[in-house]
Amino acid sequence: MTETVDLLVEGGQASAGPPLGPSLAPIEGVDVGQIVADINEETGGFEGMEVPVTVEVDEDTGSHTVEVGTPPAAQLVMEELGIDPVVENPMRTRWRTWSSSSSAASPERSPPTSWETTCADA
Repeated sequence: MTETVDLLVEGGQASAGPPLGPSLAPIEGVDVGQIVADINEETGGFEGMEVPVTVEVDEDTGSHTVEVGTPPAAQLVMEELGIDPVVENPMRTRWRTWSSSSSAASPERSPPTSWETTCADA
């Protein structure tokens, strides 16, 4: 009998913890460490992106296969454009405005208003 586990892992960063470990632990004869190593090897080229992975385990033999899907299109586009999707602290991020004294090609950061300063310190 074959058991299938579908999950989303960060490229090259799978671990035996949740969600993978608890999904595979009940299956008899499974080497979770080897499956994690195989997933990390297969997804290493997608570092920083969440990748869909399907793991099929044959319960009789303990053998497994790892199938890696394609990351979501939005993540591929952001990677290609060099956009970092993670904002460490969005309350401290300042909006950019266009100064009338500067050219359209050179945005300047606006000075913080009292509201922004209050929110950033909260």
